[in-house]
Amino acid sequence: MPITALHGNRTKYDLTKPALGLTFYENFLGAGLLWTSDLLQRDYALLDEIHPGRVKSVEEWMDKTGYDGSKKQVMKSQQ
Repeated sequence: MPITALHGNRTKYDLTKPALGLTFYENFLGAGLLWTSDLLQRDYALLDEIHPGRVKSVEEWMDKTGYDGSKKQVMKSQQ
């Protein structure tokens, strides 16, 4: 299915403007449409096989890193 079928004519370029490069929107449009269109199949079983210790949720990451949401000093120069 072409990307234009998914989101109308948002992917069409205005040929009357000079080609000065891609806008921020145009640069990330393809990746965003690919991610949201379910054209990519996510194989989490394969990811678990490749990296068994991967973090699978935000909650697991918070437990693993000890994140509690409190404000902490980040830069060493501010000590």
